[in-house]
Amino acid sequence: MFSKTLIEQFYNAQKQNGLLLLGAGLLCCLLALVFQYALKRNFLKGMVPPLLILGALMTLPGYLDYKNSDQLRIDRVYSFDMYPNKLRTEEVPFIRGMIDQRQYVMVMMIVLAAGSLILLIYFLMTNRETYRYGFALALLLLSGLMLLWVNLDLTREKNYLNLLNQWGIFHGN
Repeated sequence: MFSKTLIEQFYNAQKQNGLLLLGAGLLCCLLALVFQYALKRNFLKGMVPPLLILGALMTLPGYLDYKNSDQLRIDRVYSFDMYPNKLRTEEVPFIRGMIDQRQYVMVMMIVLAAGSLILLIYFLMTNRETYRYGFALALLLLSGLMLLWVNLDLTREKNYLNLLNQWGIFHGN
């Protein structure tokens, strides 16, 4: 059953997820700086570019999710009581857009993981240069982690959309 509590739980979970994503992104950037300047090994220096790039890519959406989720929660709960048609016309397309975006990111992470696995195997077979090996390994691990994260988000959003659709069916949409 769709309710105000469900809306609040969804957006509170989105806020927590944004905070975790922000923290993970900042941790990746911090690790990159430590690997670059404190630990002077080629293997760890190879991990720096993927850590910085993916850390920055995790930090921005994490911050935006954290920042916007409270206002979205308040707007949606208010619309649930006062303007249920507005909720039906705005929330369903919004969640569908989020799902489409997550699916796009998921495809990108699958391609990135496959490419980094191919690079990792290639670098292991041809030469033992540790910088390139560290680069490919960090890229593979981070893309796998992001793939798992996006999959969990996608599942949560699809469940919420199903409940929204059921509510729309029962309330004349």
